[in-house]
Amino acid sequence: MGQGGFREALEGVWAAVTGHKGVELKKTVIGKPYRETYLFAEKKLQAHREALFGEAAQNTPLRHVFMVGDNPGGLRSRARPLER
Repeated sequence: MGQGGFREALEGVWAAVTGHKGVELKKTVIGKPYRETYLFAEKKLQAHREALFGEAAQNTPLRHVFMVGDNPGGLRSRARPLER
C-alpha cells in the first residue's frame, strides 16, 4: 500500500479536482529497483566522500556499495558495477 496506494489516491484527487475532463496527470513513478534510484544514491555517496576526504576521494573510486532494504528480490541479486 505504500507507493501504489499513494499514487492511486493522488490520481483520484487529481481526477476530482480537474473534473474528469481528460486533463492527464503527468508523473514518473520511480521505486526500486530502478536504475535512477541507484544513480541518485551513487551521486550522494560520492558527494559525501568528497566532503569527508576532499580531493583524495576523486582518486579512489568506490569499489563496493552494499544497499540494505526491504526488497526480498535484492537477496538474490548479484553486485555489479553501474553502467553509464
